[in-house]
Amino acid sequence: NAITTNSTVTYYDAILDSGDYYLSGISGMNVLVRGNARLYVQGNISESGGKAITVANTGTLQMWVSGSISLSGNAAINSAGDATRMAVYGLPTCTSVTLSGNANWIGTLYAPSADLTFNGGGSDAADFSGAAIVNSATFNGHFSLHYDENLGKVGDSSTFVVDSWVEL
Repeated sequence: NAITTNSTVTYYDAILDSGDYYLSGISGMNVLVRGNARLYVQGNISESGGKAITVANTGTLQMWVSGSISLSGNAAINSAGDATRMAVYGLPTCTSVTLSGNANWIGTLYAPSADLTFNGGGSDAADFSGAAIVNSATFNGHFSLHYDENLGKVGDSSTFVVDSWVEL
């Protein structure tokens, strides 16, 4: 599957429209999300060499991952999009997320069992743009982080009001 934009042809190993999808793992794949997709990855994600999971401005991706996640060598998660369009949920067996070698991530990461490691980022304005909830985070070398303020507008807009309390 090839798509041409600005005279550049990109070949995609998978194109996801709206729906539910299952993969045993993702390694060395270019993936394009055009619709509102939910992806269940039963193994690891290992992207490098400029491979990317791209969310078009017409799509959103919610992704559940049971294995480890590793991005390196200019690999990207949602590099052309905004953080509100990409959410990755690490299952309890997802214990490692590593970004290195100019990897790029735009989105949210909820992986409370995972240790997140940043190894030597690149020259991008932000190597990680979004928000993360993880077990621990380790920074080695240069890495740029940015919290996307649009994430504060996502989700339930209801507020909590204290009705009563008990002093201890």
